[in-house]
Amino acid sequence: MLPLVSLLLVACPGFGSQAIGGGNTEVPDAPTYIEHAGPILDRYCAPCHGETASGGAPDYFRLDAYENDGSRDGASEMADRIEARATGDSPTMPPAYATQPTDIDREILAAWVADGAPYGADTGGAE
Repeated sequence: MLPLVSLLLVACPGFGSQAIGGGNTEVPDAPTYIEHAGPILDRYCAPCHGETASGGAPDYFRLDAYENDGSRDGASEMADRIEARATGDSPTMPPAYATQPTDIDREILAAWVADGAPYGADTGGAE
């Protein structure tokens, strides 16, 4: 019976792409803001870089929005900075005292930026 259950679970689309509790376990082929990068930014970055900047964060951008809100840049405009500060071998964000993204989450952000920071699978910009 167990092999049959395992076979059925492997055949389910999306099974294994997220761990229990919402953590990602693999980098998707085409990460998007709405499905992948946005939730990571909301969890780890938006507490300081959100609608209301806090913790000494600059207030000229926000990472809880995809595009410029009329007064501040959004994640799409800050994609290169997200890559520089939150991915790679020596990320500086979030700060050491804050909850840290997993290596997979950081790889997803890097892949999202490398793909041109798309909003969704069918569109390059926000809807």
